[in-house]
This record gives sequence, structure tokens and C-alpha cells, in this order.
Amino acid sequence: FLHDTAVPRSDPWLLVAVGIGIMAAVAVVVCRPWDLADGFMIGTPVGRDFANLWLAGTLALSGGLDLLVDPAAYEALFARTFAHNPGDTFIYSYPPHSLLFMAPLAMLPLGLAVCIWTLINLACIERSVRLLQADWKIGAAACLSPAALSMVAFGHFGGMLAFLGVYVLTQAERRPLLAGACLALMSVKPHIAAVFGLLLLFTGRWRPLLWAVPATLLLVAASVLAFGIRPWVNFVTWTVPFHSQLVSGSGVGALGMVVSIYAGLLLAGVPGWLAQAAQCAFGILLLAKAVQLLKRHGAEPRPLALVMLASLAALPYVNSYDLAIAAPALTVAIFDRKHPPFLPGWSGWLMWLLPALAIPLGIMRVPLVQPVFALLLLVALFGLRTLPRTSLSRAAPAGP
Repeated sequence: FLHDTAVPRSDPWLLVAVGIGIMAAVAVVVCRPWDLADGFMIGTPVGRDFANLWLAGTLALSGGLDLLVDPAAYEALFARTFAHNPGDTFIYSYPPHSLLFMAPLAMLPLGLAVCIWTLINLACIERSVRLLQADWKIGAAACLSPAALSMVAFGHFGGMLAFLGVYVLTQAERRPLLAGACLALMSVKPHIAAVFGLLLLFTGRWRPLLWAVPATLLLVAASVLAFGIRPWVNFVTWTVPFHSQLVSGSGVGALGMVVSIYAGLLLAGVPGWLAQAAQCAFGILLLAKAVQLLKRHGAEPRPLALVMLASLAALPYVNSYDLAIAAPALTVAIFDRKHPPFLPGWSGWLMWLLPALAIPLGIMRVPLVQPVFALLLLVALFGLRTLPRTSLSRAAPAGP
């Protein structure tokens, strides 16, 4: 299975069609986008969790951000605003400087806002591909990948994070200031920004980090000026402990769509301490391999796919829709016809299709996606065919 058996070069769109077919079946059977009162979607037929982001933005505009740390009141407001089942609970888990980007969208009607949000994220997926490979067909395939479609269904911002992450890893040497600014923007998901910062640090590309710190502080200061200090106090004293408790295993039911090996073990009934130890060992192994690949191949797009996937899998709390962050690089790795394939073919196919299965299996709390994802990564990382060593500077594309 380590031979050159990537997607058949004659018709790579077969894989795209299969992914779209699976996602369409999931949408009809599981998501039921026509049922906005009791179904999976909220407010609009796509962008389930965007309703949470939009409502937080409206609270930021109205000065009601204390509701974000009052679960009962927030759930009641959520149910009233969207005429949705009050049993479907939400927590706004992002740091307050994220509200700088949510508040402008909250000025628009929900339907228009979710359309703009979706188009921006898909555009970022396409531009991420352009940073790696100037081929519009590969960009279109990335936008139609199950990971990207899952991102659209959930209404998250994996497309933006994909562009920022690819820019950070490919332009760190050439444009450290802009790469640092991109890393600062990624801090709206602090754990993901942290792992990308570690990749830069351990590969000796530390200059973007010097720019990322003041840029992040500027975002924090801007949020304090816009919304006051109280949201940050609430975030530190309530939101962070809440998520720590969730990740510690007390909220196992909420981990169904988390793709980490840690979540899979908890869902399988493994004691929390053992799941933590396994995730820690697995994460260190993945990050070590990711650093090795970055040092050896720099910004070469095909190994970069594994670097980004390994970085996500190293974290204990990464949802299936976050795999959209790695979708552009993975699409280039699978579909690029200018280079010989380097992934075991079946692992590339399955990693492409896996996000399509995460929604139904996650809802059913079946711990299958997590071990399969971990196994595929290990096979791909350690079955990676040898590529010539490339320097960081020579491999980095010029970019826009």
C-alpha cells in the first residue's frame, strides 16, 4: 500500500463526486435543512453554528455580553431568536477579540450574513490553494471537499484559518511581519494558533512570532476599547474553566464530533487519565514528525498537508469541521498532477472522505472517526515516500 496509488490521474473528479454524494446523503438524512425548529440547522438551511456567532455579535452591539456566561438566559434568548428547540444548547467559546469580526456581520440579517460568511470562507479555501498551486481546478476541488462542505454546514471559519495557516507556514521566511499578523488573527482559536506558533519556533522561524505577539495584544486592546474589560474577565473566569472541564472528560457527550484520539478514547469508555496520556504521547509524536517534515521540505505543498493534519490531530480538542484548515493542502497533495504522488493512495482517499462521516457518527457518539483518522495519519507520516531535501527559503512560493 506504499506504492504510487493516489487518485487515478484520468479522472480525479471521481473522488469529488463521491464526497459530494456522501455529504448530500448526510444533509438529507441527518441535517434535514428544511426543519429549522427541531432539526440540525438553526436559522438558515446552512451554517448551523453561525447562529451562535451572529447572536454573540448582536449582544456585542447591544452591550449584553454578560449573557454569554449565563447559560440559562443565553439558551432562552437563542430559542426565542431563532425559533429553535431550546434543548439545543450553545456556548460562545471564543475569546472576546473575535467579537471584532462578529459584530459587523451581526448588523446584517442572519440569512445575508451567513451567505457572506460562507462565501468568504470558501474564497479563503480557494486562495489557500493558490498559495500552494496555481490551478483553479484544484481550488474548486478543495471548495467541494467534504471538509469544506462540512465547514459550510456548521458555519465555522475553517476557510479563513486555512488561508492564515498556509500563509504562516509558507511565508514565514519571506514575509515575517505579515505571517506574524496572520498568526495573531488565528488567535481567535488560541489552541490552533499555539500549535502553529510551536511549529515556527521548533523549525527556527521565530521572526513571525516577534510580530505575532504585539499584533495579538493590539487585537485584545481593540476589543477592550470596543466592548470593555468585562468580556475578558468573563472569558478568563468562566469560559476557560468551562472548556477545561469539558475537555477533562466531564462533558463526554459533547465530544462526538471531536476528531482527536483523546475524544475517541473517552467515547469508548477509557478512563480520562489514560486518554490524556495517550493524547499527550500521540501529540508529541505527531508534532515531532511535523517539525521534521517542515525542516526537510519547507513549504513544499505535499508534505505540508501532513504537517497541517498532524498539527490538528495533536490537539485534544479539534472538531471535524476544523479539518477544513488542512483541506487546501490535502487537495493539492492528492490532485496535483505535476508531481508523482507521495501518499499511500487509500490513505489519501480516506482522509479526503472522512469528514463526511464525522457528522452522522458524531451525532450517534460512535468512536470510529477518531481512531481511523489517527491510523491514517500514522500510515501516511511513516509511509511517506522519500522526497529530495528542500530548503525552507527555496521551497516557499512567492504568494500574492
